Amino acid sequence: MVGVFKTSACTFSVETLKKIDKYIKESNAKKHLDGINQACEKFNINTCIRKAHFIAQILHETGHLSLVKEGGGEHKKYQPYYGRGLIQLTHEKNYITYSTYIGEDCYSTPTNLDKLLVSPHSGLSAGYFWMNKKLNNTADINDFLYLTCRVNGGFNGFNDRYRILKNTFKEFNISEITDYKFKDSKVYNDLTYSYAWGMWHDESKSHLHGMTKDKEKAKAGYYRTLELIKAGEKVPTGQNVYGNKTTADLKKWATKHLIRLGGTAP
Repeated sequence: MVGVFKTSACTFSVETLKKIDKYIKESNAKKHLDGINQACEKFNINTCIRKAHFIAQILHETGHLSLVKEGGGEHKKYQPYYGRGLIQLTHEKNYITYSTYIGEDCYSTPTNLDKLLVSPHSGLSAGYFWMNKKLNNTADINDFLYLTCRVNGGFNGFNDRYRILKNTFKEFNISEITDYKFKDSKVYNDLTYSYAWGMWHDESKSHLHGMTKDKEKAKAGYYRTLELIKAGEKVPTGQNVYGNKTTADLKKWATKHLIRLGGTAP
């Protein structure tokens, strides 16, 4: 998976952001640029490939820097600690730990919470998320599939993230491969994300957006889910895999989906 990438300045400017993502408005690029660059500096997002993966994720997550607040957040059961920032920080505990880490109150009042809507905290909070998830390590091995799942929880908006990533690789003169394969990714050995690979490619799952539907890839995801279960992987107690609360449930539905698509269970 790891190839060779050339060293360059790999810096973000308003012009660079607009080059790699044609949907960004200049006003939004100017608004968040400083926070993005501060995040890169503070959280060691300091190589070309790390920056490329970081920007691909945050540009999609924010609707090309236009959305830094969770839609309908005021009505969520966890309000006022709804999602804010370039990778939306959510829940009281995360606001408090971010504030402690950064050394500034970003949680105790509505005004302080809303610091995450503007630079630098819009960007710094995304960098904090990136650090906590250890995503520099994933970027270093160029595992775009796994990184997308770690940010999104699945493959929503995969094609858009991929478009931005490829544009950034070109802009930064990075020669890493971008022909990402399921079997080469950490996704392949992850029970949750293997099932996600099946679902997001499954034509019948029209509510799962942003990834091109592909019958054979859907079958591969469901088949791998069953292989992992057969090898002893289980749905953790108290968790669920896209609505499946037990390993037996997950096995039942992965099998049904696989057979429906013309596959055979392992």
